[in-house]
Amino acid sequence: MAYAVCPNLECKYKINVPNNFRDTLQCPNCTSIIRVTAQEGVILDVRLRKIDLDIPSGLPSDLEKILYESIACLEAGSNAATVVLAGLFLEGLLIKVGIEDDRLVEMIEKAHKAGVVSKLGYHFATASRLIRNMGAHYSEELTRLSSSDARLVLEMTRKLADDIIASGKLSNS
Repeated sequence: MAYAVCPNLECKYKINVPNNFRDTLQCPNCTSIIRVTAQEGVILDVRLRKIDLDIPSGLPSDLEKILYESIACLEAGSNAATVVLAGLFLEGLLIKVGIEDDRLVEMIEKAHKAGVVSKLGYHFATASRLIRNMGAHYSEELTRLSSSDARLVLEMTRKLADDIIASGKLSNS
């Protein structure tokens, strides 16, 4: 077991954490929700969770890592990085289910036609892609993305992940 120290400045309680862990937990002392990453008994990261976004179960570990990084960017106030990483996550999801193309717009269309994403998921993916396009290259709009914009993209991305997992076409490799 590893020990994580609660990052709440008023608490600092030591919490037992499994040796290999990357998830949220609640401090038994102050009830703060914290994100903890431990690998082979070493605590790599402990922080207060600022947003409530569950990671869909059944994601391959490489995609889960990208989604965690996107959430971390949002929590750190880096809205552009959040949107770009969410787009990378979406592209990775589609590739993992065998949907490939040179352009994300075509990948989304193929995924919808193949029944990998729902009609609502298709519209979410399209909106998310359009916002992400601002992050593909520098633009004034990119600098004006708000945390609400970035969070919306994350929420839409999570919906797409749920759709793709529910389709049964995602292998956890």
